[in-house]
Amino acid sequence: MKINILDRLVMALVISALSVVGMSMPTDAQEEQKQQERGQRQQQQDQKQQEQKQQSSKNKNSNSNKSAVNENQSKTRNNSNIAFSKKRSKTKDSSSN
Repeated sequence: MKINILDRLVMALVISALSVVGMSMPTDAQEEQKQQERGQRQQQQDQKQQEQKQQSSKNKNSNSNKSAVNENQSKTRNNSNIAFSKKRSKTKDSSSN
């Protein structure tokens, strides 16, 4: 009779343990789904950040190219002004003689 009671207790413990494990399974599945969603969001954010960095670097490059062009143009203007002033001074010198 004692064995019969022990068997019932063991069987009740096994059934309870399996029930607890079975109840936690959907919770784990929900957590996995949330983690996947978080991972996807993180990837999207990373892609957006990379695109923004690329866009800003393109803008910097174009701005630096524009400034280089402007600098070259101003140097060219200065050089032509200097050359023009030298021609002018030569013509003044030759006309005064």
